[in-house]
Amino acid sequence: MRALNIIGLVLVVVLFFVTGIYINDVSSARWSDYSYDGFRATFSSRVADLTMEAGSIMLVFVLFFTGAMIGNLVKIKTITSKVMSIIGLSFSLLILLVNFVVLSSPSHLTFDESGGFFLIYGIICLAFFIVFLVQSVQYKNRVFKKVNHQILDDDII
Repeated sequence: MRALNIIGLVLVVVLFFVTGIYINDVSSARWSDYSYDGFRATFSSRVADLTMEAGSIMLVFVLFFTGAMIGNLVKIKTITSKVMSIIGLSFSLLILLVNFVVLSSPSHLTFDESGGFFLIYGIICLAFFIVFLVQSVQYKNRVFKKVNHQILDDDII
């Protein structure tokens, strides 16, 4: 689990860079091709294509983070990691809903509008994966009490 949590921390940093790049690209594509015809504002299909591409990449990140949180929930037996995993899975569900809304209509909700949600999700995942890493190291280094199986009865008369 330590390796998975370290990979999660690295991917959170990558998520920040990828999200920032796509927010900038979609925003510049959106305003460079903007035209105003009467009462309708139109955007080019390039904005929708970039939004679809960014949403697909974010889906891969979110699915990895969700799998890592499920793995931490199952493998690490501390109460802190279980609570953090459940909270993280709740945030993952919310960001998956946002991602599916973006993927369902990329021309109506572009990635420069929804990219902030992914940045906030990245900050949350960064904090959670730091806690998961600390908890996994502490759980591995925990000393378990040895039980003497030769004692048949614990009652002392």
